[in-house]
Amino acid sequence: MFDLPGYVQNSFNVFFSRQPSIRRKADTFETVLEDRYLPPLVLPIPDDQEPEVPRIVFASKNGFSQIAISQINIALNVQYSPDFQIDISKGRSYLLEHVPVLFQLLNKLSVSPNYVGFATVIKGQFFSNMTVSNYRTWQVEAVPQRDVRLSPKDVVERGVQIAGDFNDRYAYNENKGYRSGREQITTIIDGGLGKIAEMITKVQEA
Repeated sequence: MFDLPGYVQNSFNVFFSRQPSIRRKADTFETVLEDRYLPPLVLPIPDDQEPEVPRIVFASKNGFSQIAISQINIALNVQYSPDFQIDISKGRSYLLEHVPVLFQLLNKLSVSPNYVGFATVIKGQFFSNMTVSNYRTWQVEAVPQRDVRLSPKDVVERGVQIAGDFNDRYAYNENKGYRSGREQITTIIDGGLGKIAEMITKVQEA
């Protein structure tokens, strides 16, 4: 059987056409985010390389989220505190409150979103030896200089990790002229959380 599943992380992504000079917009983005986020970290990556790698990262003042901006997407990444991990309704409210700012940033670029995606990572503890993409964690006091033996009896945590990805890229691919937008935020978040809930139930009943 499972212990209560823990919702560890969510990521909401807005994808758009490539903007090679986006890192030069850091100051513009900061005017939108300065109330809740620290000054940006601007990474010195050449404009002609790896468009998917973030150029600008804003860390939230509360320390639980960040906004990462690449040439092709803007992502809100949330790492939940223990009380949020066991009550995803709090996480849902947090997402619905904070995701709209991603579209405010996009407006500063004068481009439209192509599609959006929502990813979830969950960990659940096992009481028995049942496994579905299981993980094990050992407490290592120091970084080993050579191969180290990790005994099963020394495991400090074991469980299953469920990762989900829910997006509207199908509509973008199939319907010419389709563009995602703010009106999809609730649908995407609830759809993604719903699919994860279904998978948790299947694993618990297995």
